[in-house]
Amino acid sequence: MLGFALGPLLANILFADGRGVLSTPKAPLDNEPLNAPLEPSGTEGGVEAPGDPDQQTQDPASRGTGLDEFIDNSADTLLEPDEGELPGQGSNNEEWEDPGQEEEWEDVEQEGGQQGGVGAEHGGVLGPGEGPLANIDDLTELVNDATRTDMKIALDYIQELQSATLDSQEPMLGSAVLGRLKHPLTTTVELSKDHRYSLELFLATNSASKEVYDESRKAVLHRHPDDPVLSYYEVKNLLVEITGVVDVREDMCIDSCVAFTGPYCDAVTCPTCGQDRLDSKTKKPRQQFNTIPLGPQIQALKRHLLSAIAMKYCQRQTETLQCLLRDQGGDMKVFDNILSGTEYHEAINDGRIQPDDIIVMLSFDGAQLFENKPSDCWIGIWIILDISPKGRYKLLSILPAFTIPGPKKPRVMDSFLFTTFYHLAGLQKDGFCLWDASEAEIVTCRPFFALGTADGPVLTHLNGLVGHMGMNGCRLRCGLLGRRQPGHTHYYPVLLKPVDPVEGCNHDDVDWAAICLTPPPSPEDYLKDLACLVGAKTDKDFKDI
Repeated sequence: MLGFALGPLLANILFADGRGVLSTPKAPLDNEPLNAPLEPSGTEGGVEAPGDPDQQTQDPASRGTGLDEFIDNSADTLLEPDEGELPGQGSNNEEWEDPGQEEEWEDVEQEGGQQGGVGAEHGGVLGPGEGPLANIDDLTELVNDATRTDMKIALDYIQELQSATLDSQEPMLGSAVLGRLKHPLTTTVELSKDHRYSLELFLATNSASKEVYDESRKAVLHRHPDDPVLSYYEVKNLLVEITGVVDVREDMCIDSCVAFTGPYCDAVTCPTCGQDRLDSKTKKPRQQFNTIPLGPQIQALKRHLLSAIAMKYCQRQTETLQCLLRDQGGDMKVFDNILSGTEYHEAINDGRIQPDDIIVMLSFDGAQLFENKPSDCWIGIWIILDISPKGRYKLLSILPAFTIPGPKKPRVMDSFLFTTFYHLAGLQKDGFCLWDASEAEIVTCRPFFALGTADGPVLTHLNGLVGHMGMNGCRLRCGLLGRRQPGHTHYYPVLLKPVDPVEGCNHDDVDWAAICLTPPPSPEDYLKDLACLVGAKTDKDFKDI
């Protein structure tokens, strides 16, 4: 994770001014010495400080290359020439992949037809005024009408996200990290020869244990006693300062059912399987998962001159696209980038994306580590969308969001995603401060969450819909009803009526052209469907919906 900050490879949408015009980068401040590494301080507020010897974090460095090679490769990737290319021209168009498309990762097994969750899709789209709760004005009414436990829990999570602020995250982040979000460092990243050597040594031994680093350091000091080499904890503290990677650990069920967050934060046993949260002898958590807050990572990127410049990509492209729209009468001829989308320009024009805001995309999926035993591991990543498409999807351009160790597939994914989105919600509501090395000034940023992506089965954890195997399985909620075979629960988007259809699948042939011409469901339609689902009184009513 050292690479995420040293090499400019992640970024978000930062405009020089409200018109989206690229300003000439100003020189950074006069060279100032890098702040001394933080003293080892133990664990505070749920964030594991690198100085705590009892709780080892993931090694921030995940690559074994030397710093010089890493920085050279990073600069080449980020600062490839993109200027002068119009949308649809040049190499930009050749490598672009729509970030909104479903990622083809692991095909996770999922039951069809009855996916739960607050936003689960049902068998059809309600018409205007239909449903028991058709006139919902706010979330409170939904909460009051919910009778099922899973619905109430999901709505509780939503309410907690709505109440998130920057200050409310102090128990989670700790006062030091929270203070840095409000008062960022105002110096560019500069390493002394001794710090660079210590980082080189750490990178070379990052796949080994702490003892290997300590013994290597001892051998170096024995031969060169006058050359200071940072201790293991000092170099990890330096990495935290450079990269912004801090580790928030939360308790979880030993069988991966739920995370003890939000409504479950005070539970002593798993509400799903009944397993104890703490070890009966040591009174320590039996299992934990990791969340890497987004804000400090973005701050670290903006402090580095090359990454700060690379994050100006959106400024150049947005200005070019706006000129094209004016010249073409508002008609976009080529869509080869997320910045070409109508919704992006609407968000710019109506002020939802401000000049110094950052656009982010979240993607996550699960992987089985071992073939013959339960070993599910879930990984989430952030992608910063104002870096060029040629760089934003490469390994060094990706920020970690969270890791869930398993061993089984999470049953209540909302509980694991909560910490990530609670932090994001606080940043959005109050904003946080960034030192922009390319402009030599502090700006206030509110991240704009543009996209959540996953493959088809995993996408249900983000959108709450029934999934592609359900009766109304379209992720865009187009209204096309699926059909299933007798004795099976897996629905397929079959247009023609079968000869002997099963009950519930005997609707007439569907004209695909008519589906394409049907306007997409409105937010009001979604809320009505949601109210109908939340209002289900029994399991049978819920399944029938």
